[in-house]
Amino acid sequence: MTDNDQEIRSNATIRQEYVKCGNPDSQNQHGPYLYAYWKEDKKLNKRYVGKNFEAFRLRQIAKEIKLKPSLLIKFKFIEQQASRGNVLSRQYLEKLRNEEVSIDWAHRVLINNNQHNWYSYL
Repeated sequence: MTDNDQEIRSNATIRQEYVKCGNPDSQNQHGPYLYAYWKEDKKLNKRYVGKNFEAFRLRQIAKEIKLKPSLLIKFKFIEQQASRGNVLSRQYLEKLRNEEVSIDWAHRVLINNNQHNWYSYL
């Protein structure tokens, strides 16, 4: 099991840390990033959590349903639009369930449609 496959233990301590830039000519630090620390069998484990807990949870959900996080964000956008009454989004959700269209395609069409509708108000 790799470090990224480990679940964060309930007894973990979460810390914000800055990391040194990967460029050897730079002294810059990036962050803060969240890291979890816990002991297991007298061994200290460290796991990258993310920039925030929402980003971590999003990666966990994406992993559970076997989606890239970027696709999950797009899917959530489609769901949000459907819950707001967008008829086109509802149709695409049904097509996604039937695997007739891709998430990328449905998202792109909805974004373009929303931009078109917004411009029509100008």
